[in-house]
Amino acid sequence: MTQHVSIPRDVFQPTGRALPYIPEQPREHSTETAGCTAFPGLCTQVGPHTAHSNHDFIAKRTDWPVSVGFETAFEGTPLLYADTGHAADFEAHEAATVVAQLRAAADAVEAMAAKLTAIKAGAKA
Repeated sequence: MTQHVSIPRDVFQPTGRALPYIPEQPREHSTETAGCTAFPGLCTQVGPHTAHSNHDFIAKRTDWPVSVGFETAFEGTPLLYADTGHAADFEAHEAATVVAQLRAAADAVEAMAAKLTAIKAGAKA
């Protein structure tokens, strides 16, 4: 049984000893509200689009020490990714908080994998 842990944002603060996370620059998005029909529940792009992703959404809602997400690459191949997120160095007494954040990131990857598997299975049926 998977246990989900939610850590309040103000519990873990970077110490400043490592370089800070620098988010991607904002990109222009369509103002249309129709969600993605190719990868529903994964892609957060709206309106007509061919580049699918959710990394803007994931980066804005978490303070995890890793960044996880979904995007299409290489002629539309759907991929999940784990990448560096917010720089995190921590003392031993902070380890439980960081481990909980890493577990939450792992849970998010598993959920995205399940959605992507279901979408691919539905497309082939």
